[in-house]
Amino acid sequence: MIQQTINIAGIMEDSIVDGPGLRTAIFAQGCPRRCEGCHNPESWAFGTGTDMTVQDLFWRVKKNPLVRGVTFSGGEPFSQAEPFTELAKLLKANGYEVASYTGYTFEELLENGTPAQKQLLAALDILVDGEFVLAQRNLDLRFRGSENQRILDVPQSLAQGRAVWCTAARWVGERQHGMRPRGTRTLAAHLMRARLAFRKGQFCVRSAKLPFCAPERSAEGNRKASAQHKASGVSQRLTALPAASAALRVKILFAIIGTFITRPVKE
Repeated sequence: MIQQTINIAGIMEDSIVDGPGLRTAIFAQGCPRRCEGCHNPESWAFGTGTDMTVQDLFWRVKKNPLVRGVTFSGGEPFSQAEPFTELAKLLKANGYEVASYTGYTFEELLENGTPAQKQLLAALDILVDGEFVLAQRNLDLRFRGSENQRILDVPQSLAQGRAVWCTAARWVGERQHGMRPRGTRTLAAHLMRARLAFRKGQFCVRSAKLPFCAPERSAEGNRKASAQHKASGVSQRLTALPAASAALRVKILFAIIGTFITRPVKE
């Protein structure tokens, strides 16, 4: 039997910003939406990523014993619905929670989705639906980028034939009771900035007088900044973000902080 492949933009094997807990995030290559302000524009073009078999992706997840959740992101996972469905079923059969981001709404998938897209929807535990809308961007949101997006309980939504919000505090906090976990707002903002900082192909300008990273600046922007700083006589260097050590230390720090902010307080 020929193994199905998924064209992926990348894998984050120790993500804490794509869902609760330590997760593996798999980023699909190719997206028809191209939302303004998207933090993964390099994932828009179709067919330009790396082909990996479903089995290889499964073993990439399984090799980390601390991971119990997997999130599909992108790009648009529902543009490669058939192989992602196979992967989702394999993961769930082995006890993993499976979530997915999508630019589609639940209603669009339910009413107008292809058979393959509906199968992928049925294979999920959690769906974060809707396009990213820059005008509604909100860093206070948990695991969402803009206020129009929803975190949905897929089994309940399918059973009731309508979008049903996930009520699990680990996903949405204490929103059902008008409460939020202590420190969530500040932590969420830091996590979003960290997520932007560690994306593939992003760089950081460092110098004695400019010690802070500029994670949202493009490589071209950094080249221009580098030329400007050289002209000004400020000693500086342009470096890629370290591949593992610094990134991992920051992620571990955020994970530790997260263990101290679970106590709910009233708004």
